[in-house]
Amino acid sequence: MIESLENRRLLAGFTALIDFQPPNVPTQSGYKADTGAVFGDRGNGLSYGWNAANNNGIDRNSKKSPNQAYDTFNQMQKNGNFTWEIAVPNGTYDVRPVAGDATSVDAFYHILAEGQNIIFGRPSSPYQLWIGGNKPINVTDGRLTISNGASAVNNKIAFIEIRKAAPTIPSNLTATATSSSTIQLNWKDNAINEDNFVVERAVGSSYSFQAIATLGPNSTSFLDSGLAPDTRYTYQIRATNDVGSSQPSYVASATTPSIPGLAPAAPTNLTFSVSGNVATLTWTDNSDNEDKFVIQTIGYSGGFETLKEIPANSTSTTVWLHSATINSYRVVARNSAGGNSDPSNVVQIATKPEPPIYPGAQAVSSTAIDLFWDSLDSCQFHVEKLIDGVWTRIATDLANLTYRDAGLTPGTTYSYRIIAVAANEAGDSEPSDVVTATTAPPAVTGLHVTATTASTVTLAWNDLASENGYYVERSLDGINWTGTLLYANTTSYTVTGLTSGQNWLFRVSGFVYGPVLGDRGDVVSATPH
Repeated sequence: MIESLENRRLLAGFTALIDFQPPNVPTQSGYKADTGAVFGDRGNGLSYGWNAANNNGIDRNSKKSPNQAYDTFNQMQKNGNFTWEIAVPNGTYDVRPVAGDATSVDAFYHILAEGQNIIFGRPSSPYQLWIGGNKPINVTDGRLTISNGASAVNNKIAFIEIRKAAPTIPSNLTATATSSSTIQLNWKDNAINEDNFVVERAVGSSYSFQAIATLGPNSTSFLDSGLAPDTRYTYQIRATNDVGSSQPSYVASATTPSIPGLAPAAPTNLTFSVSGNVATLTWTDNSDNEDKFVIQTIGYSGGFETLKEIPANSTSTTVWLHSATINSYRVVARNSAGGNSDPSNVVQIATKPEPPIYPGAQAVSSTAIDLFWDSLDSCQFHVEKLIDGVWTRIATDLANLTYRDAGLTPGTTYSYRIIAVAANEAGDSEPSDVVTATTAPPAVTGLHVTATTASTVTLAWNDLASENGYYVERSLDGINWTGTLLYANTTSYTVTGLTSGQNWLFRVSGFVYGPVLGDRGDVVSATPH
């Protein structure tokens, strides 16, 4: 993997591979070391570092580590709240941080890149000790900033890979025939780091695209000229830079007008039948000189565009229906001498939205659960909760893809489903998959001290019925607390490393995965002696 990343560094634009570690230890091949210094020039054209001296680097020397980059890390929350930055030219970057520790799982990793979640979670098991993220990040102020997220507990960053990204895909491409030999193209530029736009064209029913023009950055239009009359042309646009090319835009098609001549008679009596997401269109063929029939639908430009072409003498075809919309179709007969006939009548087919996808539920406290989902359609949403065996609507016409259900009972499991709201007379979607979550538990009861030594205090408490684990905390002043995560069903724990003769305060809370702490219980005190 390192060799391929180095090859990209040589062939592409800006690339930085940074290994976080303490001073005077080996650095993974191909990486540059960050040993906790304040932001500054590190040579080789790279400037990076921390908002304050971060002397919390660790080298585990563990056989569990795949390589040195995984074996070392710097702590982002010990003795302060640390932010790391690297100077980069403004643009879009593929950012891949990895967090973890070869010998510890007592952390919940929440790392932000330019304020966006890029790592959120914990390693899934004692055998998988690292967690990573990878997403495109836009930088507009000359520095890529890596910081702690609000849910972070004992954040540790092992290494980060940063490389300039290919541009974002152009969108909203339209093609309009302006004469028998010209077509006007327009599109939206979504990138901030493109060097060029490449216009690609296919002729007729083929989708074999060939590049026909290279335009400068920020271009949003092109006039294609010297075309043949009565010919269908299909286009796509790519944004490019020194890293590579974006994916192509959605295609747009236009047909140049034909030379005047004898056009076929228009088809009539267009009707339809529907089965699932497929409609069968049927019409009457009134001409005897067509070369083909052209099925047209409303395109991105808002006018009718070619969807497909079928042989002469046909009287039916099938089309795929888009969800949550009114699908409009008409049929045109065409020949090479006269061009298009008048269109048939228009049929409109209304469809429901697709059910929401990827629903999820996560407790955020002992009395609230956050719901989140995605959608294939742009619409609003209803939220339903299972109450006493009946699905009950608790929120309607939500514009966002999230909802917080509050006022819940601690330590209780709730079930939910999401419905996409009707966009037309076809009605609402079917419900999403059902998701469940359990609120954080109520307060721990029965906390008491069972034994002390010169440096330890042993605690015991009553087991909760709904926790995924416990969080044991200690403090000398009741303000600054440090804690340790324990497994579920634990009912005692010996706190070590205490100072003899000082009065220590202790508290224990249950948590559910997140981790999300439950209600705080009573505080007990003890003096090691």
